Amino acid sequence: MILALLVLVPISVLMLWAFFRFSPKRDKQRRIIYFNLSVLIFGLLLCGLLTLKVYQDMSAGPDRAWWPVISGLYSLTVFPVVLFIGGLVRNLLLFRVRDPKQ
Repeated sequence: MILALLVLVPISVLMLWAFFRFSPKRDKQRRIIYFNLSVLIFGLLLCGLLTLKVYQDMSAGPDRAWWPVISGLYSLTVFPVVLFIGGLVRNLLLFRVRDPKQ
């Protein structure tokens, strides 16, 4: 568990930093901010739904005391993946620089 936390926490922080660091700087800044916020909200909602699912599955079992730990590890895995996919969609599909002069 400690090794997983030592790996997943820095990856999550790094992905959060990279998501905002490599955000395009363009005239459509308001649309980019809305997209970034929607990706963050989607990631948090997905982590919340995953937490509810883990609680529902593990709360009645013999290892019910571990559901917060397992849920936290799942969330630390899912959130960076959502940020990575959101960053790729943002930079390569939606707000791609079409003119090299921009």
